[in-house]
Amino acid sequence: MSLVSLCMRWKFQLLLGFLLSFLYLHFFENRAFVELEIQVPQKTWFNIYWAEDGKEYSKWRRARVRVTPEKQQYRFYLTDLRKIRRLRIDPHMYEGEVVVKGLQISQNSLLSLELTTKNEFKQLPVESNRGGSGNSIGANLNCIFVASSFAT
Repeated sequence: MSLVSLCMRWKFQLLLGFLLSFLYLHFFENRAFVELEIQVPQKTWFNIYWAEDGKEYSKWRRARVRVTPEKQQYRFYLTDLRKIRRLRIDPHMYEGEVVVKGLQISQNSLLSLELTTKNEFKQLPVESNRGGSGNSIGANLNCIFVASSFAT
């Protein structure tokens, strides 16, 4: 049996294998991964918004996870950070406090952002409104915490 006849016989399986490999690389390897440790007194949404140069934050450019008092550790995917210049982190959507114990954002071939101590969190600006610009973190990436009240 020649290689050509073997490929013709298994062409669907080969095509499916290439397609699944491409999708895996696109959706998992080229995305940032977020690990979050947070304490909240009530159910809420934890949001991370992103924006490229010259663009605004949008509900279409965000990752969100439902956080509850019963669970403290969360893991989820973000977008590809190679084109992103600004991040906005909204830890909750209610008046009150939230305790973020740790936040790590990592992506293959990029430096990780890891915030675990009070001093690391204090370096980030806290905005009571939805505007403003943040401190530079890493290579050309700004990050802002947005909350009514924020405790670490």
